[in-house]
Amino acid sequence: MATLDASSNYKTASQVVAWVAAEVRKQPEAVQAQVGHFVVDGGMGANRAFEEEVAKEFPKMHVSICVTHTVDLFFEDVLEDKSSRCMAGAADVNDVYDFSWAKVVYDRVDGITKFFTSHEKLTYFAREECRLAFIRKSRTRFGINFLQGHRLIQLSEGLKRVVVSPSWTNWVQHVKKADVRASAGDIRSRILDDNFWEELKTLDATLLPVYKFLRLSDSEGYSLARVYDDWKRVDDELKAAPTNTFLTEDRRSDLHCHWIRRLSYFHKPQHTVAYLLNPALKTEAADDYNKEKTGVVPPHILANAAALEKHNWIQSDITKFKAKEFSDNDAYANVFVTELQNYFATPLQGRADVAAQSIAKHEVTCIAWWSEYGLKWPALKKAALALLTGGASTGSAERNWKSHSVILSKFRQRLSTGKLHQLVYTYHNKRLLRLPRSHLKVVEQQLRKDEIIDADDIKEHIVDDLDIENEALDELLGDVVPLFDEE
Repeated sequence: MATLDASSNYKTASQVVAWVAAEVRKQPEAVQAQVGHFVVDGGMGANRAFEEEVAKEFPKMHVSICVTHTVDLFFEDVLEDKSSRCMAGAADVNDVYDFSWAKVVYDRVDGITKFFTSHEKLTYFAREECRLAFIRKSRTRFGINFLQGHRLIQLSEGLKRVVVSPSWTNWVQHVKKADVRASAGDIRSRILDDNFWEELKTLDATLLPVYKFLRLSDSEGYSLARVYDDWKRVDDELKAAPTNTFLTEDRRSDLHCHWIRRLSYFHKPQHTVAYLLNPALKTEAADDYNKEKTGVVPPHILANAAALEKHNWIQSDITKFKAKEFSDNDAYANVFVTELQNYFATPLQGRADVAAQSIAKHEVTCIAWWSEYGLKWPALKKAALALLTGGASTGSAERNWKSHSVILSKFRQRLSTGKLHQLVYTYHNKRLLRLPRSHLKVVEQQLRKDEIIDADDIKEHIVDDLDIENEALDELLGDVVPLFDEE
């Protein structure tokens, strides 16, 4: 895995594509032929401009929007009331959802967090009562608004004890600034307000499935083949969220409709094809799940021409994907369609079926399945490997960029650019190899137990240049890493 970071420079879509093209052309021809999928993040206008430039330079290249950033934008839309910014692609630009009711709650969460963390004595009181730390807002952490609220719920009982304790009263009396004393009174009233906690818990329970999806999509090994299943699962849970006097049916409907709108913003034809090329969907358990729980059409039904006609969006996406992937070979495009129908109609047997069932358990990847069992369908195999090797999120790339801060520290700052890139490449890919093959399965088990905040997750986003990371790096690379560049 290699990435190119140009975040510190002012850039246009054409400049970024030119840089990427230069990096791709440095690779052997065999490697260049396998580069078939870009995953990008950013605003809608930036993504469209980038896609246009990529089409000029790489006509067969597919461009996808990062699913993790898309879900993170949903959180910002709702909890910061910014839903109007994704209306550029909507049919009616006047149909903007009002999420100010959710923003008010999470503004209070942020206010409580900032007040405690900006006063060392109060942070100490809270730590003694709760044995947990506040989560501070960070612009680079996904779903940070939701995480702040979720952690505050965990701290709620301890905070209530803090604000009625003699220590709190004594601290307020010795505060010299009148505005701080006034803020302390507001914070105390807010913490003792049962309605505030009920509203926060309602929103937390409603949005928890969305955050679980975000966490899964940001895990190593997550591919496009899983996106629609997980998106649909969240869709069902949002529709079924219980209502009350705070979360009315209209507000729940707004949340659900905006979730669908974000999916429309994210959707590309290659996502449909990647979903259909997931071998796990051909197992009996997957068929039952799709029919009964999600309403998604099981792939074997698509072998029927009448069924294809009923689902025009699937047929349309297949046609668009075929036109881009095989634009210079109409004969091979027809082979692709024929193989697709044959693949839908052919039941999996023997080791291929066992391996497909293992995909759902995250013991086998879709890439490994197509590499070993896709010989019957060479055109499908080529498309599957091109799509599923690219991933669905830019999270891995951003973690790779973070590796620069581990290597290029204040004690190791005279490395040449070439040597720095080699060390980052070695460090990050070695880290990927050390991850268990069931890493995604471990994350799912944590989320199933509602363990959405763990030590590793916090360390990944908060720790910057601590000695522990440099020690881990030195242990990994041994004497290969010099403190100073010999050049």
